[in-house]
Order: sequence, then structure tokens, then C-alpha cells
Amino acid sequence: MKSKVVKKFLPGLFLLVTIFIKANAQQVALPEATLIAGEISTRIFSSENGPQASTNFTIKQSEPIYYEGKIIGYVFYFSPGGYVIIPSHREMRLFFTASGNENKRAASNTLNTFVKPMFVKHYLDYANQVVTPESIKRNREMWDKFLAKK
Repeated sequence: MKSKVVKKFLPGLFLLVTIFIKANAQQVALPEATLIAGEISTRIFSSENGPQASTNFTIKQSEPIYYEGKIIGYVFYFSPGGYVIIPSHREMRLFFTASGNENKRAASNTLNTFVKPMFVKHYLDYANQVVTPESIKRNREMWDKFLAKK
């Protein structure tokens, strides 16, 4: 009897948990993502200890990454070269990947054939709740801490 009750209510409980998580998802707008991309260009690419210490990296262009009609992240291209991907959900890591060594053409090839498909998989892991609640909490805290410094 208990088994039948659990089987009957388990799908409904799963649906409620899914709705709760989606309702509490914290979206990242383009201005926040731009702020983070700019900070990454300063901290990672232009740091005085890094290989590009004398180079001033600035955001040249940005474009959204779509999955099924939804913006799931943003690609920021830097001048003189390189890129970073910032997710559009605070439940995901603060930035997915970054490269400061490629021109836009090479970056575009790498992004379209390798990096963007990996990013979509990363997004689907989050969307399908493969990511643990502890990871989601840690990611949100990292976003909050990073944005609080601004």
C-alpha cells in the first residue's frame, strides 16, 4: 500500500520541486554579464602577472547564446583578441570559459565547433537538475560576492 502511495505522489512532488527551482532561478541580464566580462578581462587577461600583462583587453562585441529560443548565456569578444562566455543564470558557474589568445575568426571556429556545444550541455545539466543543490548554492554565492565588489 505504501509503495502505491509513493508511486502515485512521487511524480507530483518532482514536478513541484522543479517548479520551485525554476521559479527561484536568478536570471543574469546583459548589463550584469558585461560587468563580469569586463572584470574578467582585467583580472585574468590584463593582470600584471599574466602573459598579456602589457595588453589592455577591452570588450569589443557581445552576442547572446540561444537554446530553444531562450538566452542561456553571452559571448564577449575582446580586443585585441579572445573571448569569455558568461551564463545567463546565477545557478551556473560565474563564467564558463575564457581565452585571451585568439582573434575573432579563430575564436568563432573554436566557439561554434567545440565550446558552444559544451556550454549547451552544461546548461542542460543545470536545466535538468543534474547539478547538485550545493553547487547551485555555491554558484549563487559566488555571483553575489563578485557583483557586491562592484
